[in-house]
Formats: sequence, C-alpha cells, structure tokens
Amino acid sequence: MGVQCVYRPFLETTDQFVAEAAGQFDVVILTRFSVAERLLAAVRQGQPQARIIFIAVDLHHVRLMREAKLHSSEKLEREAQTVQARELAVISGSDLAVVKSDTEMELLRNEAPQARTFMLPLIIDTPGALQRGFHDRADFLFVGGFRHVPNVDAVLHFVRQEWPLIRARLPGSRISARTTLR
Repeated sequence: MGVQCVYRPFLETTDQFVAEAAGQFDVVILTRFSVAERLLAAVRQGQPQARIIFIAVDLHHVRLMREAKLHSSEKLEREAQTVQARELAVISGSDLAVVKSDTEMELLRNEAPQARTFMLPLIIDTPGALQRGFHDRADFLFVGGFRHVPNVDAVLHFVRQEWPLIRARLPGSRISARTTLR
C-alpha cells in the first residue's frame, strides 16, 4: 500500500530516521508545534526536495495568551510571547501551515503574513451522512485528553454552566466523556 511504519525497537529516534531516509520524500507532514520545531531543520537538511506541511493542531501561543489573561499572569504572558515567536518561526519555515479555523487563519494573516496557510476545519458538514436529523437527537459526547488543562476547564464549565440549561430543555439527554490515554 506504500505505507511504512517506523517504530522502536527498529529505530531509536525520529532524527535517525530522517537522516537515514535522506532524499526519499516529496512531502513531509509535521504535526504539533513541539514536534515540528524539533524536526524542521533536520527535515530541511535531509529532505531538501520535500515540501513541508505543518499541521498546527492548535495555535499554542493563543491558548497560552488566554490563560495568561485569565490568571492576570505576567509570567504566563511572557511564556506565551516566547512560544508565539517559536511557533511563528515553525509556520514561516514550513511550505504550508494547516490550521483548523477561520479565526486562526485571520490571526496568521496578521502575525505571519508571508506564511502560506490553509484552513481544514475539524468539523465538516457531510450531506446525507446522518441517519437522524438534529431535532431527533439529544445526547452529547466529549472526546479529549484530561491531562490537557483546557479540556478539563471546558468540561467543567460545560457541566456546571451549560448542562443544567440543556437538561431543562432536553430532560432525557445524556453526556458521555471519553478520554484519550495521552
């Protein structure tokens, strides 16, 4: 099928794979800012012919800025500014940066106008995919990692503030949470 899986114990590090696979790829996709930052230079060196696509799962500096504002923390604000500079360097150093929302696209137009960006939303309307219409459904599902503080905050806010309002209008509704093991 043309898919190669690389994993331990056959390979110790991603850097080792990038070096050993020099010149083999036309496109390299890097996800998550921390991973892309670590590998970008090695990929550019080992795969000079390849286009690099960075998938920004989220813009970390935006989340950190919001957290700094929420806690009125100058320390967190400085950290967010540092992360912003590093994250924008990854975005600018990639051939294409993929974000998930119009808000992130607009933000990058202002913060990194030279960067090539593409928006690929997390939720895409697929006509005909649902068996039941919106009015025939009442249950909710949250999927996410609870080791990620914004996810915990979101669920707590939802359960404390929004869920009582929903239950008042949809008394038979249920909510399930599924956590990832990361």
